[in-house]
Amino acid sequence: SDRFFRMAVDNGSAEAPLKLGDKCYNHSKLVEAVKWYRMAAMRGSKAAQLKLGRIFMSDRFRGIARDYAEARKWYLMAAGQAGKEGQEDQDDAEAAFCLGRIYAEGLGVDPDYAEAWKWYSRLAHNHNLPAPEKKILWEFSNKLQQSIDADSQFILGEMYRIGTTALCRSAPAAVECYRKAAERGHAEAQFQLGCMLQSGMNYPRDYAEAARWFSEAAKQGHMEAKSRLDEPPLSVYYKAGLGDAAAEYSLGRMYEEGLDAVLDYHKAAEWYRKSAALGNADAMYRLGRMRDDGIGMSQNKSEALEWYRKAAALGNADARNLLGSW
Repeated sequence: SDRFFRMAVDNGSAEAPLKLGDKCYNHSKLVEAVKWYRMAAMRGSKAAQLKLGRIFMSDRFRGIARDYAEARKWYLMAAGQAGKEGQEDQDDAEAAFCLGRIYAEGLGVDPDYAEAWKWYSRLAHNHNLPAPEKKILWEFSNKLQQSIDADSQFILGEMYRIGTTALCRSAPAAVECYRKAAERGHAEAQFQLGCMLQSGMNYPRDYAEAARWFSEAAKQGHMEAKSRLDEPPLSVYYKAGLGDAAAEYSLGRMYEEGLDAVLDYHKAAEWYRKSAALGNADAMYRLGRMRDDGIGMSQNKSEALEWYRKAAALGNADARNLLGSW
């Protein structure tokens, strides 16, 4: 049978050198097995790539020195084929897990938690991981919790947001971690924090705070955050925060009427005052009505009349009509 395998090898088969490698491996001819596995791996055999990854990741193979760089090379090659034939299988999970461990523990590379999470995240909802692997994922999350750097806090936020085998899903915990990373200037954390505050899914919605964090991310070139700021009602909150009189007036109306904002007459008056200070006649008229009717502030007819006169002088038709019947 070896003769037929070798003929297949000569014809460029990936399966033939894999079989020859397995035969050598089973007879403890590890150096020769690695030779055949390399050939199969270079011809695209994911099984051979994974076998090489296991061999070089371990120190239990006589005659083959542990080599994390080699293990990483072959696992990366195997991971590059993940899901090509449909859904990811257990072999794909193995490659992702080992790559995550290499970067998390600094095996042959400098520790890189962000790169580790890139691979570990593929396992977030894999509930079939063996206990030792689950333990390693838990230890990874524990390391992150002990670190205060922005990348670590961002990754923790991701783990809490999506839920993993190591950490249960928790929107409040995710927001807390994202906020810590965002305050340290992490653009993606700023964006994700904005998303959670905008959506109001399992956490109180806060458009004003969402707009603030999208703005911070956009300043760092985050294009998706920038596009969010162009969408209402976030665009109103964002522009109002920049001192746009029309947006300040619109935000006042939103607070006064409870549209895309919590009904809050005091905040409505606050934004109307800011807009009025920039010469917005509509804001002046609304301040007059609120003072006239005693909404969100004490009733004061004389002050209301003053606001109506200012608004009418700038062309507000409602104020002019009202003054005509005063």
